[in-house]
Amino acid sequence: MLERDQLRTPYAARAALTHALALVIGWALAAPAFAQDDLPEEEPEEDVKKRFEEDDDIDLLDDEEELDKIERPTDNGTDLLGEEEDTPIRSGVGVDTADGYRDYQTQVRELGPDEEVLAWEQYLESFPNSLFKDRIQKRIDELMGLMYGDKIDREDDSVDAGKRDIDLAQPFSLEPTNPRQRLNAGFEWGLPNYMNLAVDYEHAILRELSIHAGLRRRYSGWSIEGGPRWAFVKSTRTNTVVALIGDFRVNTDPAFLSLKPQLAAGKKFGPVDIQLQAGIDFDTRPGGGLPIIGGGNVTYNATDVVSLFAETLLYMKTVSSEIGALSFRFNTATFGLRFHPEMEAEGDLNIGLGATVPYTSNYWMFHFGAIATQVTYTF
Repeated sequence: MLERDQLRTPYAARAALTHALALVIGWALAAPAFAQDDLPEEEPEEDVKKRFEEDDDIDLLDDEEELDKIERPTDNGTDLLGEEEDTPIRSGVGVDTADGYRDYQTQVRELGPDEEVLAWEQYLESFPNSLFKDRIQKRIDELMGLMYGDKIDREDDSVDAGKRDIDLAQPFSLEPTNPRQRLNAGFEWGLPNYMNLAVDYEHAILRELSIHAGLRRRYSGWSIEGGPRWAFVKSTRTNTVVALIGDFRVNTDPAFLSLKPQLAAGKKFGPVDIQLQAGIDFDTRPGGGLPIIGGGNVTYNATDVVSLFAETLLYMKTVSSEIGALSFRFNTATFGLRFHPEMEAEGDLNIGLGATVPYTSNYWMFHFGAIATQVTYTF
């Protein structure tokens, strides 16, 4: 038992209370373990008093002040999600986000037309499955209409804006569907005694409008030809061209004038180019009739260097005579290869080799078959 004068102090009262609780807890814990020989020893009274005195000296406010002195990491303004400002915003393989598109749109808004076209093309290279691909292609079409004839500077080269057009294949015997600036020359030799030389220059006035002039041999004789080509539909978004061809020609022997209006359409389907044409060759000679002209071309771009093509050329008419209507026709098919050699200079060189055979004819037989070559340089 503690002495009466010790209980008068606060520390002694606390010690007594603690001593009593320790005895109760000790007996409660020791009850299930009577088999054990070593029992916990009582804490000396002096130790209990000393421990309570130390506990009373603890100041919680002082501890909080000491914690505040601990150095904490500071925010230096670095965005861990944007360590590199030039890192493109990505949201999956080839797919962008609405926020990323709007941010990019804001960035390119102050650029010139040529730089903006280049920027959007780089964006589509990073995000080929962009959710806004249609809008971007429409914007590129608008910029191309403004900047035709300018040049777009890249790091290592410069590309003529005209070449950034829809790259439809060059037809072999048909008229070109897509207005471009180009020089075309060809040679054809057939049995028994057919020969054709052709040279033509086409100049692009606008992206959608060109005019051409040339010399070649038609079935009716040597002919001087020319006229406008207007693409009233020309979309890089859909890779489609629809054009009016307003050609005329002056035949030399015999001499007469002929008008050749045609409607032409072409479209790219991945590596395949398809073109169709139809029109009339209005011969001003008495009894010349209205020959139907036209045909189609299918070109498969197997690689960047080699293409395969098949083409048909239609030429037929019906005239009235004393014995009734007479149908004249000489329709041919041409097939062959085209080569696109790489060039250091600006422009595109296109070399074609083909063979032509008539597959249906009536009253007309200009040749039994021919071989031909064609060289086209697009500026």
